[in-house]
Amino acid sequence: MGRIRRLFRIPRSLILLVAASSCGSEFTNETPAPPTGTVPLALAEVAAGLDFPLYLTAPPGDPRLFVVEKGGAIRIIKEGTLLEAPFLDLARQVSTGSEQGLLGLAFPPDYATSGRFVVHYTDAEGDTRVSTFLASGDPDRADPG
Repeated sequence: MGRIRRLFRIPRSLILLVAASSCGSEFTNETPAPPTGTVPLALAEVAAGLDFPLYLTAPPGDPRLFVVEKGGAIRIIKEGTLLEAPFLDLARQVSTGSEQGLLGLAFPPDYATSGRFVVHYTDAEGDTRVSTFLASGDPDRADPG
């Protein structure tokens, strides 16, 4: 039994070092308490006709919703209506096997003036790509080039 104690004994200097390293952090855990009571929730269909939607986002200050579809299209919901033509269609460049596909979309804070946005997808060879695109003269269409 004494031998087991010696095998698991932690040197006092190590304990002090670990304790000292956790002191003085400028970050605190100020997580608010969860709300009490019940919160009424309801589901409402926003759009129909999407094909395997994975992600929903919007540029800062823009009322349109942009939906990323796994197959390679980015669709816009404008004033409650799904626009027929995709904002961007990368279906020919995107691989859709297993966990692959068009996976993400991000708009920088200056999107309204720059028209620049970033997409994350798996290309036809299965490699992960992060590419930058620009909106076209039509705000509901991107320049695929």
